[in-house]
Amino acid sequence: MLTDSREVFRRHENITGRRLHAEVRDLAHKAGWCLGSWHVGRLTSTSITDAPDAMPEEELIAFDNSRPLRRNDQAGFPAHWVMEIHLLDEHGGYGGMLKQLLDLA
Repeated sequence: MLTDSREVFRRHENITGRRLHAEVRDLAHKAGWCLGSWHVGRLTSTSITDAPDAMPEEELIAFDNSRPLRRNDQAGFPAHWVMEIHLLDEHGGYGGMLKQLLDLA
């Protein structure tokens, strides 16, 4: 799943957080999983806090992030992303998480 997600990212120069989120969701469903979180990744400079709903969407690979992922961060450096894909098997009652750098690996 991480390899396929990375390939989607590499193929689309101006991919947005919304588009990559949708692609990852579709990959998960094809593999028999559902997503267990509203996001599938974040900027490397961002950490999920005690109040994750307060995080700016543009710092997440999420449905509400319509900004291109290839851009500069607030400090002016190229933005780098961590994939954090939470997967659930709704019928089996279990899940797991995949985590890996998206654009530097």
